Amino acid sequence: MSYTGKQSRRNSSFGGDHGFQNNQGYNHSDYGYQRNQGFNTPKKKRSGAKLSRITKGKGQGMWSVHAWNYSRSKGLITVKGFQNTKSTKYSNASGEESSSIMLEIFYKRTGAKWLELCWIKENTGKIHIDSLGMVISTKAPNGGYFGKH
Repeated sequence: MSYTGKQSRRNSSFGGDHGFQNNQGYNHSDYGYQRNQGFNTPKKKRSGAKLSRITKGKGQGMWSVHAWNYSRSKGLITVKGFQNTKSTKYSNASGEESSSIMLEIFYKRTGAKWLELCWIKENTGKIHIDSLGMVISTKAPNGGYFGKH
């Protein structure tokens, strides 16, 4: 190959690492992988949670929650929750208010579905599900969190 003018070996067809090529035919600079592989793509979202107030009907002004979590081992878990007229409220000595909320937990992979009574801390928006060892945090950034404690 001949070089003309100000063209250097670095700009030649040998590759980006000063023209050096190893025996396998890969550039030394990237070893055959695409540049920026995985660095520019956003991380896949694996959980989410949303807390809202019921605006119509008998339960007007009460809380409802929707949450989901996906893992390879458990598959998709969805939670729907609501307060009703039988929900109780309490506040502790430090002034934190909590109220009861009924959750419907559904495992898509197995089809298992059950109801569970939990407490929601109204100032933080967190719901602890002790039987699963999981927490729903509706005020977490990027759409909420539903996962391990």
